[in-house]
Order: sequence, then structure tokens, then C-alpha cells
Amino acid sequence: MISENSITEVCEGKATVDLPKSVFYNPVQEYNRDLTIAVISEFAEQHMKNPVSQTGSRAMRRKAACQDEKISFSEDRVSGNHNETHTLEAGQRYDNGIKIFEGLAASGLRSVRFGLEIPGVKEIIANDFDKNAVEFIERNIEKNNLSHLMKSKCGDAAMSMYESKAANCLFDVVDLDPYGSPSIFLDSTVQAVRDGGLLCITCTDAAVLCGNALEKCSAIYGAVSLRSKFCHEMALRIILQCLDSHANRYSRYIVPLVSLSVDFYFRVFVQVFTSQKQVKHSCTKKAMVYECVGCGSFGLQPLAQAIPTRGEDNFKFIPGSGLPLTKECKHCGHNYRIGGPIWSAPLHDRQFIERIITRVQDSPQLFNTHDRICGMLSVAAEELHDVPLYYVLDAVCSVLHCQPPNMMLMR
Repeated sequence: MISENSITEVCEGKATVDLPKSVFYNPVQEYNRDLTIAVISEFAEQHMKNPVSQTGSRAMRRKAACQDEKISFSEDRVSGNHNETHTLEAGQRYDNGIKIFEGLAASGLRSVRFGLEIPGVKEIIANDFDKNAVEFIERNIEKNNLSHLMKSKCGDAAMSMYESKAANCLFDVVDLDPYGSPSIFLDSTVQAVRDGGLLCITCTDAAVLCGNALEKCSAIYGAVSLRSKFCHEMALRIILQCLDSHANRYSRYIVPLVSLSVDFYFRVFVQVFTSQKQVKHSCTKKAMVYECVGCGSFGLQPLAQAIPTRGEDNFKFIPGSGLPLTKECKHCGHNYRIGGPIWSAPLHDRQFIERIITRVQDSPQLFNTHDRICGMLSVAAEELHDVPLYYVLDAVCSVLHCQPPNMMLMR
């Protein structure tokens, strides 16, 4: 039984929730939740335009979902045709809407905001292993009048997702925001979403992913991290290759929509598709990183290459060819250090990002952090999608012993 003296009320977005006084509410994470709501809202809009049946044949689902990265948010989305989805209302239940699973819901604040602010939702399941947390979830469901749309569940997040697969009740969206690494949940997560479903994953173990404990990074993510100037982007690429590797075991592959390094954590939004043919290309999207310990120059060595054979859709896969087999850097004579494998394909879907920016700019009152969302996504949209990692200007000038030029001139 919850004592009224032990709770505090928190308002965020359209939600008003009760939290235990012993629990620290971090307002910094409002950006995370605002961004997630914007992304899922855009995803839900696409789902309502082109719903994919969970009970249809595999061929039909594949046809509706696939064609690699051209899949998701192109043509009709870019044209700005919102007529159908403008009639949708947040807080209402839609039988053909999306089904959302939050595996580590705590008080349920995030899920409550989903229910109140995302249009086109069928059902939200807020899960937590702690019975006290589930009590607060149920309390907040009633407080926000969401009993028609939102359910609580007490159980292990991984087991809950395995059960959903076994029962053929796959989710359209899975959101995981753990304390630390999400690695123990990834195997179940990539199986728990439908074809074309959306994964929203947070990693807060930034020190591990940025090279402070490469042995732990190797054990958890299957890749060696490097402590370098580009460590934050490399961390994102390690997370994506780990997700893709988990998906590949089940003839599935990922398509990143948005990948961001924010404050003390990393947040990635990816779609998951099923296709044995496309999974074969996953090895061409991963590479090892060679970085000189002296001058900081680096190069990537792809794990494999796809060579076109008969017809446009037939490929022969061969081992990758890359950097010369030399121990010393050709620029300064120092040794190389090796990291990876990392995801070497694009981090974002530029068209999708532009749609989110438009959505947020059209309704800034819905997002308290709208300026930051638009700012970070605008930077992401301007990145070179086919150039992994980067050089830092002042580091290059330090190696060359010269005065760095004005950054505005370089831009």
C-alpha cells in the first residue's frame, strides 16, 4: 500500500505522475522522452498509412517492409501528405494502431506520456520487475485516465519479450532505457518486434563504450572501443553493430533512423526487418578501425565486400581488402592500434530526420526541449552519411604545430 506522505507529484509534457520521494527525478532526461515521442509519433503516422499485418504471409510482410534502406520514410512522407493522420488524436485507442512495450518502466512516466501525446496507439504495456514500481504505474494510469490504452506488467523485461514472440503477439515499438548497458536484453528485443518494427535503445555506459574499459566493451558489445577524438561516434557505431549482429542470428537486420550521443548516454532508433537475402549484406556494413597513436590518422577495413554477379540483385561476397599490412603509420612512423568491428553504414535516415524536425517545428508547444531537438537533428541531417568517424580540427593543428583557423571558415 502506497502512503500519501511518501509520494511527490511531477508534471512533464501532458503527464502528471506520482513518484516515491526516495526516487530521484532527473529533468535532464526530458529531452530523451521528448525526442522519443517525436520519433514514435512519426513512426506511428507511417504505420497508420501502411499497416503491415502480423498474421499475413511472410512474403507479404517482406514485400511491405523491405527494399533495404529505401524502405521506410520516403516519397509520400517527403511530399508532406498528412491528411489521413491529422485526424488522429492522442489519448484515443485505435484498433489498427501501434503496440508499444516499455521494458523498464519504473514509475511509468514515459509510457504515460506515450499514451497522452502519441496519436495512433492501440496499446501500451509498461513493464517493470519491481512490484512497488508496478504499483506506481497502476496509480499513474488511473491518475491520467489511460486505463483504456495502457496496461501494467510485473515481470522480467527479457522474458516478457520472449513470451510475446512465443505467443505471436509482436510489438510495433520496444523502448528500453536501462541503467547501464542494454546488452542482456538485446537478444529478446530483436525478436519481439514485428517486421519493420521500431527499437528505441538507450546506453548509459558511456565510459565503457568510449574506450575506458575495452575488455568490458568487448565482452558486452563484441567490439573493442578506442579512447580517441571520435570515441562518441565510434560508440554509436559499436552499439549499432551489436544490435545488427543480434538481429542477424534470426535472419533479421537493422536500418538506423536516428543515432545520437546526448549528455551522458547514447540513444539509437532503428527499424528491424526480416530478410535472409538482405542479412547477407550485413557483413559489408561492418569494419575494423586502425588509428595511429602518433598523429591520430585512421582508416577503416571493411569485413567483406559485395560483388555484383548475374543480375542486379545477385552478389558474391568476398573478404574485405583495406589498409596495407604495415605496422607503422606512413605519415609519422608510429604504430597503429586496432578497434572494432563498428557499423560503417549510415547512422541516420536523413528524410526521416527532416520529417521529425518539421513535426517539432509545427508543434513546439508539445515539446519543452524543441529547440535542442531541432538543433541536434539539424546537425545530424547535415552529416556526411557515407563517411564514418571524423577528425577534430584543433587535434590536427596540434599534430602539425600550427595555429587552428576559425571554425566558421572551415564550415
